[in-house]
Amino acid sequence: MRGAVFLNCSQLLALHWPCCLHCLSCGRLAVFRVLGAILVTCVLLIQVSAAQRLLMYINFYGLTLDRVTATAVMLWVTFSLRLFAATVLRQRSEYFASSLVLSGIAIAFLLALVNPAALVARVNISMVRNDHRAVDMDYLLRLGPDAVPAMLEHLDAFYVCPIIPHWDPANYSTGGIGG
Repeated sequence: MRGAVFLNCSQLLALHWPCCLHCLSCGRLAVFRVLGAILVTCVLLIQVSAAQRLLMYINFYGLTLDRVTATAVMLWVTFSLRLFAATVLRQRSEYFASSLVLSGIAIAFLLALVNPAALVARVNISMVRNDHRAVDMDYLLRLGPDAVPAMLEHLDAFYVCPIIPHWDPANYSTGGIGG
């Protein structure tokens, strides 16, 4: 999908330069704007479909680091398309490239601030609690040290002891056995 977005944007930029160099008043610019708006709208519709499929995967299989990254990239592509429509299609293309780079840096910075591993652990643990699903411990353990605090907060969601049915990990004064 990213390739289609950048291909469309590059095609529109390539169409834009001859319009600027030759005749701005002959109607080419109007055709460029209409075709550009149509392409941007089509790609945004494709993104809506992709977002719906991504949410379906998250609801059915849970959140993964790849799905968090895909969501961040989809947000950046959506912002990039809107930026394209606001700058290039309105003859303000000098702001497009710098704004695109800054928005990419901002998305990467926000992704780092969110702490994706902890987010994945929290979301998957809450899905286990709400939907009574099995915990995918293999995946949670592969998330790394950033996910450990989120897993420790909800330790009771992981442990089911068939020998001691009323085991309470918070009750250490009685040796962990509560009744």
